[in-house]
Amino acid sequence: MRYGFDNKHLNASLGASYFWGGQERKSVGLSFGSAVYQFNPSNPIDERSNTFATLFYGANHMKIFEAKFFNLNSSIRLREGVNLRASFRFQDRLPLRNLLAPANWSNPFKRIYTPNDPGETAGVSMPRHQATQMQVALTWRPGGKYIELPNARILAETAYPTISASFTSGISGMFGSDVQFNRWSLGINEEINMKTGGSLEYNLVAAGFIGQTKAYLPDFLHINGNQTVVANPFMSSFQLAPYYQFSNQSDFMLEGHIEYKLNGLLSNKIPGFKKLNWFFVTGCNLLHIRGVTDYAEAYFGINNILKVIQVTYIRGFQNSKEPLSGIRMVFPLFDR
Repeated sequence: MRYGFDNKHLNASLGASYFWGGQERKSVGLSFGSAVYQFNPSNPIDERSNTFATLFYGANHMKIFEAKFFNLNSSIRLREGVNLRASFRFQDRLPLRNLLAPANWSNPFKRIYTPNDPGETAGVSMPRHQATQMQVALTWRPGGKYIELPNARILAETAYPTISASFTSGISGMFGSDVQFNRWSLGINEEINMKTGGSLEYNLVAAGFIGQTKAYLPDFLHINGNQTVVANPFMSSFQLAPYYQFSNQSDFMLEGHIEYKLNGLLSNKIPGFKKLNWFFVTGCNLLHIRGVTDYAEAYFGINNILKVIQVTYIRGFQNSKEPLSGIRMVFPLFDR
């Protein structure tokens, strides 16, 4: 349940899931009600960070809408390491407006609260509409080692990459649906343990729309941007990109994240620095949207500060535009 004391508005939903099949795990789930969603379903900014940014700096980055929904989903383990998920969802989507007099504690930059729509839409609100979707997703984790439990098996580690694929279809006309599109994605990720040489991790995702589309912002291809000093997960985010600048309906988008954690490979060889037990980390984030733009980030950081903190310097590059730069920090209190 979610209740707004100023707008006196209630959102409530109910969900249930049932699991069976022991080691050949199967599940079915049902949920319905009314809820508030970010336009990017990956939720690139959490409510806690956005609350602080809004109350202290007037920077309300989170952009949301309301939906009355019905969702049915199911999953099954086809064989060892192969999992299939399917879902059917209907949403009656409604735009949300800011309060007439939103609260703030401190606003040193005298910012005016931006509308509750991504800035890239030039202030044009999403109209109320209905969306019916079906999705099928497959995940393959070959060569895995599992922890045996009486009624389940839990993946502990795998020596091979994890491969995923999904296909989502927006169905026009069903329950009054206004959308019509076909969207696909393919992904591969892996963490390679290089022992004394540290560890290398990568995550590559390709996605796109097929044919003519009629879609609204929640259905677009999104990247996970970041406009706060608190870092988003490095292996799935772009640390300097605005949240919705690169949202698109392209027929092909390629996103890549590569990170190398040196651990003590170099830092343990620097006199004096070794005693701090700080380690170096470096990586890059790459984005290609066919017919739209290319964007890249490179970063270098120090982690294990006080055992839990990481400080990272990032440079961002987009075609012929001036490079961006910024600092991002990882705190356990704001871990996302």
